[in-house]
Amino acid sequence: MYELIGFFSLGFFGGFGHCIFMCNPFVLYVASRFAPNNPGYINYLIPQIKYNSGRILTYTFLGFLFGSISNISELFSGIINFQKLLSISAGIFLILYATFDIWGFKIISKLENNYLTHIIRDLISKFKFSSPFLTGVVLGFLPCGLLYGALIGVSSLNNAIKSAVSMSLFGLGSSISLIVIAVFGNILLKYRKIFRIISFLIMSGMGIFFIVSGIKF
Repeated sequence: MYELIGFFSLGFFGGFGHCIFMCNPFVLYVASRFAPNNPGYINYLIPQIKYNSGRILTYTFLGFLFGSISNISELFSGIINFQKLLSISAGIFLILYATFDIWGFKIISKLENNYLTHIIRDLISKFKFSSPFLTGVVLGFLPCGLLYGALIGVSSLNNAIKSAVSMSLFGLGSSISLIVIAVFGNILLKYRKIFRIISFLIMSGMGIFFIVSGIKF
């Protein structure tokens, strides 16, 4: 139960601290492509909800995939040591990522601006998907340090279904932040430092939780 709350919180607060800057261009893309001119709040929000539903579906699939790989890997290694390694690795990654992100180290941009990123962006520009939902499904595979940490974390849960549910909650948390950004983006950008600090604290807290869980496992 605590893990599920933790993954939702990671997506929610991490979304405000990280996605508000990195994913804002995609939010604007969905708005410009799928929302009509002068749409009003409801018609403006519907494409964003569909887009984020697609992202959640992809995250759920990735959670199930990584959870399944973790289960299979147990057949070739000692379950205790393997789960410890994954949990501690997830914790260390999240703490380092949070630290690098808040201090603005270039390693973050290099981590997320890789070859796969260019492939996905090319797909979006060439095919111009006809629905915001499908756009969200594809962009859900976009490389993201926060996503990496969450996937390593769910791999340590030793349960494909629980991993899928955890990633769906992570996606739901981040989706709420992205939808809020779509509506109140200009206002939120004024408080970017505050959101980054909160995001740093949440990611670091989750990192410590994973490390302690791995040590106690």
